Amino acid sequence: MSTPEQMYTSRRSDDEDHVEDERYSASDEFTNRLQLAKRHEATERERRRMKLLNEAFQLLQAILPSYSRPTRMPKYDCLRLAIRYIKDLREVLREAERD
Repeated sequence: MSTPEQMYTSRRSDDEDHVEDERYSASDEFTNRLQLAKRHEATERERRRMKLLNEAFQLLQAILPSYSRPTRMPKYDCLRLAIRYIKDLREVLREAERD
């Protein structure tokens, strides 16, 4: 049998555990919401970054000569064509300097 003092101590301990569980749950919920908000912000930053990158590739594609297909050029092909174009321009400048 439990003495009244032991019962009080036992009940008090259970109450304290319950309060700690509630605090832990509230803390977990806050942490989860914070993580979700941070993830949302990171996703939005990545979307903006990709939008700017795609716009830059569209601009590059529009500037490059000898490309007349109406479909979008893959980014890799766009970069390869830009590299080739820059090399050709350098060669034109070198030849002009020799003359």
